[in-house]
Amino acid sequence: MDTQYTEKHHRRRLTSADFTHDPDANHIMLDGDATTQASSPKRSFSPSRRKCKIALIVGLCVLVTVILGVASFVAWYFTREGNNKVLHVVGQITLDIHSLQATLYSMEKKQQEVSLGQVSGGKLKFQRYCTLDVARSASKDLQQQYLCLLFSSAKAATPDYRLLIQPADTQQSGDFSCQEVRWDYPKSHALKDCFSLNNTHIYGGGQRRNQRWPSNLQPINVPDVTTFPSSSELYANVVVPYWLFTSGLSIMADQRYGVAVEIDSPSSENRFCIGRHAEPFILSSLPDTDTKTTVYTICSGRNLTDIHLRSLDKYRSRKPEPSFDFEMIQRPLWSTMSYGVDEEHNLDQDAVIALADMIALQELPVSRIVIDPRWEDKYLGDGFNAEFFPQPKKLLSELQLRNVTAIFTFHPFLSFSNKEYLALSKDPTTRKYFAKEGGRLGSPLTADWWMGRAAMLDFTEPDAVRWKAEKVQTFFRDYDADTCRFLGGSAGWIPEPDDGRTGAYWRNFHLKYSDGARRVCGENVLVETSGVFDGSVVRMMDARARTLEPVDRTLSDGLRSLIPSVLTISLLGHPLFIAPSVGGNPFINQSGQIDLETAELRYPSAKMFLRWLGVVLFMPVIEFTVPPWVFPETEQQDIVEAARNLLSLRQNHTEYIVRSAKECLKSSLPLIRPMWWKHPTDHVTWTIDDQYFVGNKLLVAPIVSSESDSRKIYLPDGKWAGSDGEIEKGPRWLSVTVSLQEIPIFWEVMP
Repeated sequence: MDTQYTEKHHRRRLTSADFTHDPDANHIMLDGDATTQASSPKRSFSPSRRKCKIALIVGLCVLVTVILGVASFVAWYFTREGNNKVLHVVGQITLDIHSLQATLYSMEKKQQEVSLGQVSGGKLKFQRYCTLDVARSASKDLQQQYLCLLFSSAKAATPDYRLLIQPADTQQSGDFSCQEVRWDYPKSHALKDCFSLNNTHIYGGGQRRNQRWPSNLQPINVPDVTTFPSSSELYANVVVPYWLFTSGLSIMADQRYGVAVEIDSPSSENRFCIGRHAEPFILSSLPDTDTKTTVYTICSGRNLTDIHLRSLDKYRSRKPEPSFDFEMIQRPLWSTMSYGVDEEHNLDQDAVIALADMIALQELPVSRIVIDPRWEDKYLGDGFNAEFFPQPKKLLSELQLRNVTAIFTFHPFLSFSNKEYLALSKDPTTRKYFAKEGGRLGSPLTADWWMGRAAMLDFTEPDAVRWKAEKVQTFFRDYDADTCRFLGGSAGWIPEPDDGRTGAYWRNFHLKYSDGARRVCGENVLVETSGVFDGSVVRMMDARARTLEPVDRTLSDGLRSLIPSVLTISLLGHPLFIAPSVGGNPFINQSGQIDLETAELRYPSAKMFLRWLGVVLFMPVIEFTVPPWVFPETEQQDIVEAARNLLSLRQNHTEYIVRSAKECLKSSLPLIRPMWWKHPTDHVTWTIDDQYFVGNKLLVAPIVSSESDSRKIYLPDGKWAGSDGEIEKGPRWLSVTVSLQEIPIFWEVMP
């Protein structure tokens, strides 16, 4: 607010009568001084006195100049760019509206520094406050308070960015607080908010190939985590835009809007950034609006575990508890992928029975056999191949006699030569069932399905989902089946969309795909992808060996990444899952396609196979795609015996695993938990990526390399009983040597 100062001088007019002239003095005197001057001797000003007055006047002028200069400098110093701070506090966020630098506080007062509103072409300039609701702006209720700010970009004459920070839709408390951050800005612009990761680690986002733990050890730059069905270098099967900070904060992005994410290398800027790209090519067919939006919610709690538990309760799906067959925990799954009956690697029902008999012959446990897609007639779709499965009901009966149940594999693809596809694509009312390259008006999307080029079901179309669901449910009734595995939701099966030709099909792909699979198969579905905290049972992405390099060398990356992947998926709301196939999946090539012809080139070594089994031994569901009897005869029996002994070790702890799994399925708490779960303030546990807890009490520390037989184990604070009955007191490190038939485990001894 400007203040004007006005100086007024009041003087009476002077006349000649007011002056007298002294002929003996060279000065004029005011008449009012006549009496005094008459009674005083006559004086005159000497040159020395005149100089003193001049010096005094000059000195005063210099002093005033100096004072004004100092005042100007002080004013400049405290109002220069970057120093004119105007701080606002909303919940746990303290924001300087001019620099857009913010500090987030956990309930334990740990600080997280954030740079908001980073744009290209210069800094955003604060213009003015904005009001959403007069009643809210005047309210003293903390739940109603908000901060609304308008900014302008470098070339804009008027505000073109709006920032809104307000309490999120959750119950705030003294030790839990959530604020929603929302930016609205021009569609052609980019924006990101960047969180410093100095002295901080993060977890979450999604499953990645060769996963690292914590997530900030693995840089990434994703155009849109909610949309693109990721390539092998980005997020893969399970993608939930949720991140957890060791500073006691969590972030969940709103999936209704695009979410670009960058994680810098720890050796560079070391930041986590969230926002939108300038030209989001994967959203190019969105309605042509002037603005776009970035929305995410920041929550703060007391510590790492506390904030995750509270965030999980806030975000997890409230759908009914997923159905689950706990026999799959008690005994492993076996896949038919390694079996074939001819040079073309066809599968028949006798081969399925042969697999069941071989498992029994080797005295290995089995709950279900997963029959891969070769059971299906590719020209008819969802029907048995009559040549190789002439009596499917007889097959299922023979499996039941062996106390084995079949899981059939379904998928969203229809061959272009399929009779049903030809009929549906010609009918104007049903051609919408299939995904288009460019949305509703584009040409049919072409997927390179392993049975040939195929169309793909559009899960955004309710009629298409109902059509597929009716077919699958009819199959279930006809063959007394109740569980299916739904393939096709990961990179490799689906073509990458071309720039400028992507439609609604891709937006929130992972979320829509998993929801569609559930509606098709029912609650007893094993899905490959997910995009929400829904507790669904997901099958984790398999490791793949590259044939141009030694198999064990490339599989070792997959072996080391198993525990980081499992911990990440568990934090993202999936307590139960099918662990990656033991030894990797050699039947899936590097491009993600089924490749039976060269599979043997990608088989693991015997030692790699057993170390892999050791890593997943206490995970919810184990699956064998490579059976232990495929190795050379010289070592075959030893491998089978070692596998049998390891599975027997698991069997001794199955009751505890099942009991813990049932508790986790109700609450969505992870069954497999990171080392910091019970010790969130122990900084050592934050980066341990080769140990895990099963439930609350069992600590597992396997060997994660086929080239090593020893390791160091970290025991956190407390007392721990090893397999030998010895009690160890933590925190401490132990050095152990581990044979191929051993897995180091420790039970927490309660005081």
